[in-house]
Amino acid sequence: MINSLTGLRAYAALLVFISHFYIFNYFVQLTQEPLRETLTQAGSLGVSLFFVLSGFVLTVNYLHPDKVFDVKGFYVARIARIYPVFLLTTLMAVPFVILSPMKKSLWGTLVPTLLMVHCFHPYSCAALNRVGWSISHEWFFYLLFPLFLAALVAKAPKRLGLYFVVFTVYLALMEIIVPHSYYATRSFPLNRVGEFLCGMAVGYLYLNSHNYPQLGQWFSNTRLRPVLLLALVSLFTLMVLEPVFCYRHFLLHQLNFVYYLLPATVLIFGIAMAEKYGNAFWFLVHPWVLLGGEISYSFYLLHHLVLRVVIHFFTRILHVDLQHGVHIGWGILLVITTFVITVAGSWWMYHTIEKPWRKRIVGFYRSKLQTSS
Repeated sequence: MINSLTGLRAYAALLVFISHFYIFNYFVQLTQEPLRETLTQAGSLGVSLFFVLSGFVLTVNYLHPDKVFDVKGFYVARIARIYPVFLLTTLMAVPFVILSPMKKSLWGTLVPTLLMVHCFHPYSCAALNRVGWSISHEWFFYLLFPLFLAALVAKAPKRLGLYFVVFTVYLALMEIIVPHSYYATRSFPLNRVGEFLCGMAVGYLYLNSHNYPQLGQWFSNTRLRPVLLLALVSLFTLMVLEPVFCYRHFLLHQLNFVYYLLPATVLIFGIAMAEKYGNAFWFLVHPWVLLGGEISYSFYLLHHLVLRVVIHFFTRILHVDLQHGVHIGWGILLVITTFVITVAGSWWMYHTIEKPWRKRIVGFYRSKLQTSS
């Protein structure tokens, strides 16, 4: 386990959490562009980090040329990792749909969502738990992973680069041919494969860094820290400047994940290498941050549901008008309430659903495997 990347997951989840407070005018000061749009970009940045991290971590965990890759075991482990919490939060979202004007869309979205293919159609992509759209992408990445891993096992990383070029050309053609929409750019799973591939590429480089002594010497140097901090600052600079320069141009605005790609990849690779050579950043490996990283998946899938309940409480019980700007005190109370409930709920889900069910599913598969052998 690379602790620094676990810590980074906590910050990525926090960025997504922050981004969902732009939807309502919780703070009078945030009702004007481009500041409100900057909050939206925080979520886009967080998701991009998750996608690159996914490719990196899977490559580090499964790239073993001297071992036979157990495809079935891989998919069982992936389902055990993501599905229990995803299933629970999806079912938790059902009452919101039933009680809303969107209740007619329930049956048309529930089945593809439970199969994790919901984002292959715009109608079902975010109809239940809004943030669950990315799970469809992750599952698609997992389906492609054995193909990509085969190129690395065969020590043909150039083939992985070829895949990246193919998907880049596809994305360019997609933007030329298909009418521009949020779904056709940012939310269609095939469009985001490049982030996963970049994570795999630097994961391969991380595992083979011993073949490049100069690379190891560079990352063992404490002067590396300013370079990594520069990559981090560049990501947040892009997040802040994107609404200013790209908001009026729809295509550039919806393709923001493309220009997050390089600094996000460099940052993840640099953080992993820094820890490998004893230069881990304290704000990534602090025990509280690591705890946040452990529960980040549950936190990610739960927070928007909690936000909807808290909004209902504020508007219907406390009679706070969140739609037209509120006093900053109400806004701060709303954020704190949502955050505290989400953290508590995520901690509970991690220890009672996510972790136990992962062990049960994987354990059941291994017991069946031993029985059959």
